[in-house]
Amino acid sequence: MKKITVSILLFFLSQFGGIALSVLLFILIAFPQELSVGTIKQLYVEKQSIINITGMFIGQVLLFFSLYGLHYFEKQDFRKKITPKICILTALLTITAMTFIDGLTVKFGVRDLNHDFFLDIVAFPISPISIIIGAPLTEELLFRRTMLGSMVEKGLNPWVAIVTSALLFAVLHLNPAQCVGALGAGLLFGWLYVRTQSILPGLIGHMLNNLIGYIQLLLEKKGVIETSQPHISVVTLVVLAVVTAVLIRMIMLQSDSCSGKGIKI
Repeated sequence: MKKITVSILLFFLSQFGGIALSVLLFILIAFPQELSVGTIKQLYVEKQSIINITGMFIGQVLLFFSLYGLHYFEKQDFRKKITPKICILTALLTITAMTFIDGLTVKFGVRDLNHDFFLDIVAFPISPISIIIGAPLTEELLFRRTMLGSMVEKGLNPWVAIVTSALLFAVLHLNPAQCVGALGAGLLFGWLYVRTQSILPGLIGHMLNNLIGYIQLLLEKKGVIETSQPHISVVTLVVLAVVTAVLIRMIMLQSDSCSGKGIKI
């Protein structure tokens, strides 16, 4: 419980700390001699998007090294061997499962409060690094390796641990639409972590999911597509659900064939 509490505190502190350091960085660049409350407000209004994405990235760096400094993960976590088949199946599963979840979110009219925010920041050069690499890496280390891992290690029922960590992952996104997607992703990546005892499948899936989302936002930003949140027909949703179930079964069979792997759930 202590590790989970510390992890949540680190999550918020790194986010606020990242934004604070980003503001300070741009103040030093823009106003090296003149500093006042007015100039700070003016700077944030004019440079809000770049300050926010830079703050996100700095926060991710802070969180990564904080978790490493506390020994909440080790280098060996990235060296656990995963078969190519599991990697490929994970990628396919991520595409079908997250497309299904996103489709349900749009169909039921769940509002994405952060859509305009991400649309504003998506074109900056640092955005793909933060969105595709930084966010998946730190979130998998925090929510799967640290939170979920500590609960399983203490003997908590694996499914209770997966659901708990997924709920935390969803709630801490603080956005209705992202909460739905994050809950689904948390369940999926949590199951993969427990099943394989490695963060690599979840990390691969998480990066792929964010890559697809980033490309969609970028295309919407450039006017190539009308929206990055298209409606999906009921028939397509049913097909996606069936394919997702088949892929889950295939991963279960593949992980069963690998000796010394994770918990069979």
